[in-house]
Amino acid sequence: ELLAGDAAVGRARRPALAPSRGAGGAVEEIARRLRGKIDGIWARYEEIASDRKKLRLRPDDGAPRPAASPLVPSSALPHPERLHGRQRDIERVAALVRGEPDGGRTYAVVPIVGMAGVGKTALMQHVCGVEAVKSCFELTHWIWVSQEFDVVNVTRKIVEAVTRSRPECGELSTLHELIVEHLAGKRCLIVLDDVWDDNPSHWNSLTAPSRCAPGSTAAVTTRSNKVARMVSTKVYHLKCLSDEDCWRVCQRRALTYSDANVDQELVAIGEKIAKKCQGLPLAAEAAGSALGASTSWKHWDEVLNNDLWADNEVKNLVLPVLKVSYDHLFMPLKRSFAFCSLFPKGLTTNFF
Repeated sequence: ELLAGDAAVGRARRPALAPSRGAGGAVEEIARRLRGKIDGIWARYEEIASDRKKLRLRPDDGAPRPAASPLVPSSALPHPERLHGRQRDIERVAALVRGEPDGGRTYAVVPIVGMAGVGKTALMQHVCGVEAVKSCFELTHWIWVSQEFDVVNVTRKIVEAVTRSRPECGELSTLHELIVEHLAGKRCLIVLDDVWDDNPSHWNSLTAPSRCAPGSTAAVTTRSNKVARMVSTKVYHLKCLSDEDCWRVCQRRALTYSDANVDQELVAIGEKIAKKCQGLPLAAEAAGSALGASTSWKHWDEVLNNDLWADNEVKNLVLPVLKVSYDHLFMPLKRSFAFCSLFPKGLTTNFF
C-alpha cells in the first residue's frame, strides 16, 4: 500500500520539464531526453507497485537473510586425536569449571580467551570429557554461539539443548521458564562457544535462568578480551603452543606412520615449517595437510620455501577463521590493514 501510494503521489507531483522560452534546440533535446527517462522510471515504479499489490507482499517481505557463516559449528564431541601440548591447560580449566562461584553469583563463569586458531574449542571439548568434570555435573550442554548473537535465538539454542526438542515459542520469558523447568536444582555445565557479543545487558538476560541451578558453571570461549572481562574477573588466557608441539600437530596430519619410520630429512624440514605456524594449532593442522599431499623431500622443501599461506588447503582451513577476527575489527584498523596490503610482504617501515 505504501509503495502504491508513493507511486500515486509521485505521479501527481511529478514536475513537467519544459525548457525556458528562448532556449536553443540543444536545451530542448536534453529536456526531452530527461522527460523520457523520468517517465520510464515512473512507469517501472508503478509496475512494481502493482505487482506488490497482486502478490500481497508485506513491508518486511524480502528482507535480506544473514549470510551463512564460513565456520563449521562446534559440538561437545572432541576429535579422537590427542591434544598435543595442552595437558596442563586441560587440568587447570577442569579445576576452574569445578570451582566455587564468585562475584556473588550462585553459578560460576569461566571465560577462556585466546587468538584465532589457538585451540580454545578443542581444549574445552577435552575438558568436558575429563572424568572429574563429568562426575561433577549432572548435565553438560554445548551451544555454538558465533557471530550472529541474538539473545532470543541463543536462548532458543539453550532450550533445544536442554529439552532435546526445538521450541516453537519465540517469547524470551517463555524460553526462560522452559530452561528453569528442566534445570532447576540440577548442577549443569553449559559451554557457550565462540562468543563475540560484549553487551552486558545481553549477557545478563542470557544467563538469568542460571540462578535456578546453584553450583552450575557457564564456560565461555572467546577471542575478545572485552567479552572475557565482561563475564568474569577471572580469565583464563590460552597461550600458543611451543614449536615442538606445533611440529607434533603438523606431523600427525602429514604422516600416517610411526615416529620411528620418519625420514630425518623430512623431520628437519617439517620442524622449520612448524616454526612458521607461530604456535597456532590450526595453522599447524593446515601445514600438515599441505605436506600430506606427498612425502617426497622435494614437495616438503617446496612448501618450506614457497608461501605457505598460498596453498589452497591452508587457505581453506585458516582464512575463514581469520576473516571472522577481521570482520570484528574497528573500521580504522580495517583501513590500516588495507593500507599495509599495498606494501610487499616482509617490508620493514617506520610509518607507525
